[in-house]
Parts: sequence; C-alpha cells; structure tokens
Amino acid sequence: MRKLKKISMVLLLLAVPGPAAAQEGPLSVPESEMVYVYLKPEARTAASQLTLGDVAEVSGFNEELIGRLKELPLGPAPLPGDSLALARSDIRRIMIAHRIDPVNVALVGENRVEINRSGRVISKDDLTPLIEDYVRRCWSEKNVRTEIMYSRLPEDLAVDSENFVIKVLDPVKSMLSGSVAISLAALQDDRILARLPVSLKIRVWQEVAVLQRDLHQGEILTLDDFSFEEREITGRSGTPVTKAEQAVDKRLERSVKAGQVLGLENLENPPLIERGAEVTLIVQYKSITVGCLGKAFQKGRLGDRIMVRNQYGKNLIGEVRDEHTVVITP
Repeated sequence: MRKLKKISMVLLLLAVPGPAAAQEGPLSVPESEMVYVYLKPEARTAASQLTLGDVAEVSGFNEELIGRLKELPLGPAPLPGDSLALARSDIRRIMIAHRIDPVNVALVGENRVEINRSGRVISKDDLTPLIEDYVRRCWSEKNVRTEIMYSRLPEDLAVDSENFVIKVLDPVKSMLSGSVAISLAALQDDRILARLPVSLKIRVWQEVAVLQRDLHQGEILTLDDFSFEEREITGRSGTPVTKAEQAVDKRLERSVKAGQVLGLENLENPPLIERGAEVTLIVQYKSITVGCLGKAFQKGRLGDRIMVRNQYGKNLIGEVRDEHTVVITP
C-alpha cells in the first residue's frame, strides 16, 4: 500500500506543470504589437557608427517600437574600406541592453549580416613613394645618391571617401637636404580631406671636387690641384664643383685646405685687368675714336665696367674689352 502511494504521488507531480515549463511555453503577443526585423545578407555604410536601420529592414504596426529599433545603436562601424559581421544573437543582446523586449520583435532573414564601410585607409606604403619622388625632383639633373630616414610618418589613416588623390603640398625645393618637414594631403576636387605631416632627414652623397693640397687665395687652379670623390654633402651651404671645367683656370677667392670640398663660391674668373694696371683707353663718340693712356682704379673681367683715370687726371668709367684695353662710351 505504501509503495502504491509513492507511485501515485510521482504521477501527480508529473501531471502538474512547474514554473520552468510555464516560462518555456509560447507567449501570445497581439499582431498590432509585433515588429519584424529582416536581417540583410550584406549592408554598406559611410557612417562611423552603426544603427539597426543600416543593416536591416524594420516593419510592423507599432510605430514607436519601429522608430526605436531603426535608431538602435549597434556600435562602431568598421574602418573605411573594411568590414565586420553581426549575428542575430548580437542584435538580440543589444536590444535587451537597451530595454527592448525581444518577445515583441521577430528577427527574420539571414542569421548574420556582413557590413562594409565605404572609403579607403591611407597607409605608409601610400606615402613613401610620393616622398621619394618629391626628393628626386628636388635633386633633378643632379647626379646624387640620397637616403631618407623618417622621424615622423603617420600611422594608417581612414578616410571616408574612395575617390581622392594624395599629393605633396610643398613646392619643390632645389637641393633639399638635412632635417625637413613635408606636408601631404588627401585631396578630392582640390578639397583637403586629410592632412598628413611627415618629418624626415635627407642624406645626400655626390661626386665632388676635393683639394689635393693646401691652396691660397689668388692661386689659379689646375687639374692637378683636385680630384673627384663621393662625399656626403647633406646640409652643405653653397654648390660643390662637380665638373673639371668649373674649376680649371679659375682663381681662388680664399685659402682652402687639402681634403676640403671645393665649392663654386670659392672661385672666380681671374680679372683681365688688375687694380693699378696701365691700360689703353679708347674713347668712342659717334664716328670719332680717340686713344690715350690711363690707369685702372678697379680690377675687371671681360665686360665689366670699371673706373679708370686718363693721363690728364680725369676719372672715367669704361668697359673691359681685353687685358689691356678699356673702352669709354660717353
């Protein structure tokens, strides 16, 4: 009898639904309260933040709930040119976090949506070829070897556009070297979308004339006085001699030590007439030409106008024609 009572009690418990069974049963929601969210297989956005309206079609009769769902924030969008995936479970979890009862929402369509963001990411690989080309143009027609070392190069930068070009904004600067800053920009129809400042050091080597011995001011250079070697000319002021004809038969304006790079700024064409030299003065006036002796009060090269004094003590200005002659034209 006792065993029969126990069996009857077990059967009674199995027949009565408990709390758990009651929660799992379907709940009846009026059709007027239901909202349907159709998840697309793919979605595209240009915004930096995602909403449910970007990735799904929301419909139903509950306008207030439809509005809330369309504006439901789903988090940051992928970077321009990148993508991410959202699953139904992710969206359901976000709805609950924003106090939207998922019982009133039917998630239908795809199980996950692939979200793509329009735009491009500018990387270092996009910038370095432009900088190298800019440096080459700064040294165009110069036989040099350059090395670029970057101290500041922007990390990957996302731009919310696909149709743009990247350009160096700085004008070309002849013989640019040393520590410099260069500004690049992403441009769309001449409108700047993003600025890209770059800091770098440009090192430069060139075959230049190097003196073989100590030379003093006023000496005339010959081929034996210098040779050509590759030297670093980074940050050097002045222009180094790179061809023999630039230096041979030129006169030094100042003394230079052996081993130093010879610069064009150190050289001058020797004057045809030295200060204090006796010269022949030719005075030309219309069809009349008169010659007399005179003295140069300035040194002068071919074509220079210098001051002279004639044999009668009068100071005149004339043009150097050769190493002995100055022409006076009133």
